[in-house]
Amino acid sequence: MATIKQKTAIKKMVENGGNMGKAMKEAGYSDAMAKNPQKLTESAGFQELMNQAGLSDQELLSKHSELLNSAVINSVTFSTFKNPKKGKKYKALTDEEIKKIIENAPGCKLIRVLRTPTEAIAYYYSPDARSRKAALDMGYKLKGNYAPEKKEHSGKIEVQAKEDVSPEDHKKLMDIKNKFESELKKKLENQ
Repeated sequence: MATIKQKTAIKKMVENGGNMGKAMKEAGYSDAMAKNPQKLTESAGFQELMNQAGLSDQELLSKHSELLNSAVINSVTFSTFKNPKKGKKYKALTDEEIKKIIENAPGCKLIRVLRTPTEAIAYYYSPDARSRKAALDMGYKLKGNYAPEKKEHSGKIEVQAKEDVSPEDHKKLMDIKNKFESELKKKLENQ
């Protein structure tokens, strides 16, 4: 059973555009808990609320599958008139020839051909590349199939004291800083 805090956190998350940590703090969770939102999102109460909202794993999988197979309707116009000025006669394409042209493109399917005296307009389904790309990207991220992003670091660390320190303390701090930079450079070189 979902708790009042869990319900409040989800409400706040929707209100703030998806920032779970901020929503958890506003709902009364501790800073430590808000820094680890997976403790909330993996709880049975949270999962129950997601299912009630229509966001069950099965429903998400179904919508994801729709995205992976999404299509859009397009049209293309074929000229059917003769050009007497150039002395050329154009043979109008048959519906079957238009179908072969359209369906030769990967994933395209002819819906119908509408004819006027001067043109044939072919309406067809084609893959929605933008939606499919987004769905693939989402799937790869969820499955963890992307390589971790590399973080660039110069190996330099800037140290500033908030108050005046003695020359001895300053030297100790600089020694610690230099040692840390040296170890960091070695780690970066070994990656």
